[in-house]
Amino acid sequence: MENKIMDSKEINGHLLVTGSHRSGSTFVGHVIAKSRKFTYMSEPFHYEDGIRGVEHWFPYATVSKPNYYSRQVDEFFNLEFEYKYHRKGSILRRIYSIVTGTDPSLKSKYFKTIGKLYSNMLIKDPLSAFLSNYMQKYQNVSVLILVRHPLAFYTSLKRLGFRFDFKSFLTQEDLMEDFLKDEESLIKKNNLSYEEEVGLLWRCIYKILTSFYEENRDNKKWLLKKHEDICLNPIVEFEDIFRFLGLKFDKSVKNYIRKCTKSNNPVEAPKNKEHYLFRDSSQLANYWKAKVEKEAVNVIRKITEDVAIKYYNESTWNV
Repeated sequence: MENKIMDSKEINGHLLVTGSHRSGSTFVGHVIAKSRKFTYMSEPFHYEDGIRGVEHWFPYATVSKPNYYSRQVDEFFNLEFEYKYHRKGSILRRIYSIVTGTDPSLKSKYFKTIGKLYSNMLIKDPLSAFLSNYMQKYQNVSVLILVRHPLAFYTSLKRLGFRFDFKSFLTQEDLMEDFLKDEESLIKKNNLSYEEEVGLLWRCIYKILTSFYEENRDNKKWLLKKHEDICLNPIVEFEDIFRFLGLKFDKSVKNYIRKCTKSNNPVEAPKNKEHYLFRDSSQLANYWKAKVEKEAVNVIRKITEDVAIKYYNESTWNV
């Protein structure tokens, strides 16, 4: 897909970095934050740890008519929100997040009082994928979509033991009506295998994001990048991202990228460090090919291929 580059004079408003989870949004968000032009906001629409009122994983805001989540989005950008206060983790971890300023509720208080005076929000949130079209159209948010290969997504989720309950889709009537009618029978299938579950989740996420992106392909507020391209050519790809955002791509940013992606970094994140940023990116792009089971390839490819073909050719399925 061809990406449109935005003239720096047209840049304004907030930024959403989204895509599937495990697509590199945390790393990309942290690199962009090095520009010091944004206040970094992590996953405000997270069902468990985000703002009050979020009742689903991947909430959906309609564009054609007001719905519950379109109102939630408007309130968020009007700064009429509060975070939930049942953060997971040990007491020491909670104290650390408060001391270091990474606690999202403190970040939001900072932005409401001070940050809003000189910066916009950088919203790093895969869970906002289905809100992105509404955010862009009604809140002038720039949207950066990250795509990762379905099999890489599967390998990453399986390593971490992540599961997904499709009730979050089925109980959003607008979402099912607007986008997921064709997937409903599989979503309702009893005893989905893990491979089917992950393939179906990838399909739903990127079917919708692809629809948004193609609808707005002439809109210069949208950019799409593949995880693999960023891993293999981080300097080139981030230079393009910074140009899209009208940001200066200076030496300090380049050095940070090189530090995060150099070859003597580990390929996989250490245990209990889900969002570890310092990885051997050249190996990370395709390391999963040695890990994915051949039996999983056929199942996941069958479910995802008609969407994945827009991003990945035949050779990428060879493991």
